[in-house]
Amino acid sequence: MFKNIDMKGLNIWQVLILTFLYVLLKLLLVFALFEAVVTLVEDPFLQVEFGEFLSALIALSLLILLFKKTFKNTEKERLALSKMYYVLLIFILAIGIHLLKDPFFRYKHILFEEPLLNPSNLGSIDFSLDIVFKMIYTIILLPVLEELLFRRIIFKSLLNKYSNLWIAILISSLLFSIIHLSINNLIPTFLFGVIASYIYFKTNNIWYSILLHVISNLIWFIIYLYPKKYWEVLEILNFGVSYWLIITFGIGLIFLITNQYRKLKLN
Repeated sequence: MFKNIDMKGLNIWQVLILTFLYVLLKLLLVFALFEAVVTLVEDPFLQVEFGEFLSALIALSLLILLFKKTFKNTEKERLALSKMYYVLLIFILAIGIHLLKDPFFRYKHILFEEPLLNPSNLGSIDFSLDIVFKMIYTIILLPVLEELLFRRIIFKSLLNKYSNLWIAILISSLLFSIIHLSINNLIPTFLFGVIASYIYFKTNNIWYSILLHVISNLIWFIIYLYPKKYWEVLEILNFGVSYWLIITFGIGLIFLITNQYRKLKLN
């Protein structure tokens, strides 16, 4: 069903089935690994993070094994040193995306005036083994797994099948957002998917979208580790004019950088 997808492409129903199978596989892995993880680890926090780490590692291994032919040229792709300017732009683009996504995460505070957390009640999270597993899972495994599936397989095969860039971008990004199963995260992940798909399309190199995903998750992880400063800034800005100027600046960064990639062809 999913053979030679780089040549033939997958239709909409096939990518829906593939996405469903991916979600089902992750759930089955969590349940299958639960008893083994509980037996090996006593700390409940470590159990969660170690379980997610193992399930992502197994899912990534299976994905690479099943779609080996699809990934046959991946090892030839590089973050081209001759185009380091475009690699550096990825870091700035990730900041712009984070700024763009912030109002969607804070919609309850903005629309319903839900009070922000008191920054004095927030503290830094100490490094421990569960945090190390969470870091590897969030910053390395998840970006590689999701970019290979939603950009390299689903986006590319839809593009091959329908020869329409925006059909491929919108469907792959919608599926990417749905699998995150969070109302707060639905629009932010969709927007990220659109931008990551476009970057992959322009560079024809999966490592650029993987790097974008890595940096985006790294920003999230730093805030997760040290939330106090971030919430102090939000409290000062209080979603006023300054806050929206910063968000507008982030949107401007996205337009400027994607325009640079629009002119690029890294083939």
